Amino acid sequence: MNFMVGDFADKLRPLGKLDLLDGVTQKALQYLANEDVARTPTAARLQQAKALQTLAEVSRSRGAAADALQALNQAELLLLANVAAGQHDNDVAKNLGAVFFWQGQIAVDQGRLDEAERKLLAYQDETLRMNAIDPANPDAWIELSYARSSLGVLLQKKGEAEKAAALFEGSIALKQRALGERPKDQRLQAELANSFSWLASAKAAMGELQATTDLYKHQRAALEELQTAEPNASVWSYRLAIANKVVGGLLALQGRTDEAVASLNISEDGLRAILLKEPTNRIWQRERSITGLQTARILVSTGKTQAALEKIRASESSLVELQSIDKKSDEIPRGLAVSHYLQALIAFNNGDMQTAEVQANKSEEILNSIYEKYRTDRFVNAELAHTMLLKARILDRGGRRDASIDLCKTTISNLSSVSGRERDFRIADPWVRANICAGDAASVAHVVAFMKRIGYNDADYSAFVNQ
Repeated sequence: MNFMVGDFADKLRPLGKLDLLDGVTQKALQYLANEDVARTPTAARLQQAKALQTLAEVSRSRGAAADALQALNQAELLLLANVAAGQHDNDVAKNLGAVFFWQGQIAVDQGRLDEAERKLLAYQDETLRMNAIDPANPDAWIELSYARSSLGVLLQKKGEAEKAAALFEGSIALKQRALGERPKDQRLQAELANSFSWLASAKAAMGELQATTDLYKHQRAALEELQTAEPNASVWSYRLAIANKVVGGLLALQGRTDEAVASLNISEDGLRAILLKEPTNRIWQRERSITGLQTARILVSTGKTQAALEKIRASESSLVELQSIDKKSDEIPRGLAVSHYLQALIAFNNGDMQTAEVQANKSEEILNSIYEKYRTDRFVNAELAHTMLLKARILDRGGRRDASIDLCKTTISNLSSVSGRERDFRIADPWVRANICAGDAASVAHVVAFMKRIGYNDADYSAFVNQ
């Protein structure tokens, strides 16, 4: 059994083949769950706890959360028995921390966020103990950085962006310290890049547009180093392309459209290059299409309608083909919704209200079909709000002022459940527009002032607010 859930599992894990252990999981779990903890020797308790963690990993990978929790809870009992016996060394702390981490992740999966926070705080406590035992050990620093990142992700999910940001900053500092000792550790470099991204997302929720942009640039620089070290590794090229896409989008929000288009073009070029190696990769195909739509949005705002339409048609054609293959993805229909929105905006700008309404209705229909699943997601809320607000402008232009105001009020109602709507510029933009459209500009005057102060200068937003 030790071989099956230990050495053999270690060989299967990198291959993504832990499901091959599924047949022994139930029998092993029944055996270990019936062990008498009090009569089990200290060393055996530790070994059994490690085995139970692997069994939990297998169970979680196949969606059996109850089995995973049973294994983790038994592992916790075994390790706490060692602690009670005065055996709380680095190995016990590391394994107990891992148990708390996975218990926390399952609680997150199940929406039990307060329980998840308790478990992740316990995980952090164990990593602090590892650092107290061996303060010069980079592995202990890295484990503590993981604990702080995990807590930060959870707190951000709970809407506590400031606390999350502080944890991400602590995690980054620890990873940078570890990289000082292990400068060629590529896995650590990649994890540092991830941490820059998480801190950037927290800063965005706090309304710090320039800090958000700078942090994504730090992520991009870290990924550029990794790509330089391994130029043929598609994983770095893909992640760098996504970083360039994000940076381009943020530059556009600051009115820096030429820089934005340049960054997005680099992103598309990177995706195109790796697709030459693996042309059937649907994720890369999807991201290339979505990046093209982001570029098209900027082209529309700068009056380059024909170039925008070419981008939109190419992206939409690719997304339609992808949807025929992958009907489960929500990212593909979201991309199609953006395509219809942009076509509606172009038609609106050209005075073709009939086409504008048809395309806006298509966009709204797609987003409404997934809205319940993403009711608290800021990006989906923003996308739906922008579509509804464009519809309101179409109605107003057609002389249906009352219907336009009603639609703006519905948009306000939808956004009212989204946290950070007066600080996170991604959601503050449609929040401002909806209130102005509904005839209540005074209630968002302070948000307009805030957006100006942080340098938010999206072309369409600025034109709307200053009309």
